[in-house]
Amino acid sequence: METAGNLWVYPPFQFIPFAGGFLLLHTMGKKDTTYVESTVDEIVSQWRGREDRYDFKNCATNTDHGKPYFKDDVVVALMVSGCNVAKASRLLGRRRNNLAGYINNNDDVHDFVREEREGQFDQIEQNTIESAIAGDGADRRFILTTRAKDRGYTTRVEKTGADGGPIETEVIGAKKILEHLLAKKTSPDGT
Repeated sequence: METAGNLWVYPPFQFIPFAGGFLLLHTMGKKDTTYVESTVDEIVSQWRGREDRYDFKNCATNTDHGKPYFKDDVVVALMVSGCNVAKASRLLGRRRNNLAGYINNNDDVHDFVREEREGQFDQIEQNTIESAIAGDGADRRFILTTRAKDRGYTTRVEKTGADGGPIETEVIGAKKILEHLLAKKTSPDGT
């Protein structure tokens, strides 16, 4: 068994210290390395509350741009960034569009992002409700006009014609429009 920094090599395997355990890589030579990846749930349970300890500068996704994204790095970057893809891509040293493509092409990571954002929306909604109950006028109005429409709180405006009647309309053809425009152009007062 050879030691090279934080990497223990026991051919044909490499053991990398990772999150209180080891990440096992099976190597078949320098060009062929298989990455053993965790599930999103495993990554989240391992890193939730400890995201600030993750070493993005030296993570596999950031150090080797010729290789694909590593799910562990991506999920923790999304956790740290609040699922802000631009911020997560900066943490990983990659382009935002490429990271967005990775997320969209990996169902479990995409589901994680969707669930995290739904949780954020729920929290924001709860904070807005609490603020409205505490007396914030703008939040009260927002909550009532969006969630209490059935009680008459609405910003809907109905337009009517004279004396509450229907709005009078007239359907005219292209010929009549052209005549109107020509008459307007040739009238001496320009009206």
